[in-house]
Amino acid sequence: MSLQTLTLEDGLTRLTIAPDIGGSIVNWTVLASGQPLLRHTDEAALAA
Repeated sequence: MSLQTLTLEDGLTRLTIAPDIGGSIVNWTVLASGQPLLRHTDEAALAA
């Protein structure tokens, strides 16, 4: 079973959350620069 995510964009940033694990933030990135606002979640941690 793969983890489902939901991605939201507001023109400035992209936010990815994981509803299956309580709405945890997976990634949050500035679109123009690709700079993460938070440390990216490790794929192995999401699979656990």
